[in-house]
Amino acid sequence: MSHSDKLRSIVGLSSIDSAIIKQHSHELREALKEHQDAFEEWFYCKIEWPQDAPSPLLPGILESYLQGRYGDRFCATQYEQGIHWCRYGMEAEHALTAQGKLRQLFIGLAQSWEDKSLAGALCRVIDLSQAVQAIAFHVAHTLQRFRATAEHELARIRRSAKELDNIQRSGMVRAYADHYTWKIRAYSLALGEPMNHGDLPLSPDACALGVWLNHGGIDLVPTKEVEGFNAAHTRLHQLGTRILEEAKAGTPFNIVDYLIDMEAASDEITAVLSHIIDHELHHLITEDNLTHLGNRRLFETDIIRRVALAKRSGNGLGLLFIDIDHFKSVNDRFGHRVGDEILRSTTGRIVEILRMADNIYRWGGEEFATLVFVDSTAELEATAERLRTGFTEAPLLSSAGMIDITISVGGAFYDNNFNIENVATKLFHLADNNLHQAKKAGRNRVISSEIDYAPN
Repeated sequence: MSHSDKLRSIVGLSSIDSAIIKQHSHELREALKEHQDAFEEWFYCKIEWPQDAPSPLLPGILESYLQGRYGDRFCATQYEQGIHWCRYGMEAEHALTAQGKLRQLFIGLAQSWEDKSLAGALCRVIDLSQAVQAIAFHVAHTLQRFRATAEHELARIRRSAKELDNIQRSGMVRAYADHYTWKIRAYSLALGEPMNHGDLPLSPDACALGVWLNHGGIDLVPTKEVEGFNAAHTRLHQLGTRILEEAKAGTPFNIVDYLIDMEAASDEITAVLSHIIDHELHHLITEDNLTHLGNRRLFETDIIRRVALAKRSGNGLGLLFIDIDHFKSVNDRFGHRVGDEILRSTTGRIVEILRMADNIYRWGGEEFATLVFVDSTAELEATAERLRTGFTEAPLLSSAGMIDITISVGGAFYDNNFNIENVATKLFHLADNNLHQAKKAGRNRVISSEIDYAPN
């Protein structure tokens, strides 16, 4: 059943109604000529139709009500009238008012001829016209909403990714932007807007998403979602092909049949891409690019969370600041490339020594931080010593050969039995101060202590 057949069934417009209107078609046309100018003038007076715009009524629109044929062509004509009204700023309620005025005119004509069956038939034609034009206004309203949402969402993604060159180089953001606008393109074509050549690549491999997927992007799609994601992508292009054919044929009303499926496929794709981008952005914002440890931003979030967890669980919490001794000499002697290798090797050494439950961060430069669950200052100091000796016992491998390094460690411990404020701040300042003391005392050593629980 076609879209127009469904709408005729909904409003109850039958072949008998069509036959009745055909019988009175000539009289209706002649009578309508006397009212057409007044009806058109009503738009300028009551609706404030723009004076510099084309006529509010498309050529032949009123005659279409009286032809007795209410299939696809009639619906397409009424849909184009709705688009015309939308295009020049007319509101949906004004369209209903205009249809109501036309309904009154038709009822008046039928009553003057004392023909109730004709009045009923004409009213059902008006009902069909209203249903079709309501679709045009709905599409226009939805397109406006999509465009506003897209502008906000794409600006958010691009703003977040502005400094994240690897995401932009990967084409992920472009792929997201391209397919986020697919449904916008479909709705705009359904409103008869012109289409740029190549605006809808017909091949799934030709669009920005296809290019990104074929260059490794598919590996970022969660395994359980790959099949559905690819199916949605293929379906989107199939629908795009049909929509393009209807747009080229100048039949925007037929595009309406594809909009729901197009929107569903587009939403399925953008939902997965949005999740991937948010996940990548989170990692890039909170992860150090060189060592892939958490960065200072993540540390500042985690220390608050770990303090709260320590208070709930009854465990103590320790913070260690770790500094590579005389790291500048490594850069000066071997160059920054080897210096980066040493930073990565230092990361690996720390990870090997500490427990999985401990959080490790690159604080900046040659300095690292780690949050550890321990029950005493002594246990914290033992952990720090294990780290320190882990470096003194074996050199680090680099492209310049084995390089001996040592580390200095400053530690701070919080005992959850003491309920005090600003634990995170006190841990930070004490560990930082102890690190400075360790470096001042000759480096390659550990200094740790428990925070002061006395009231400020």
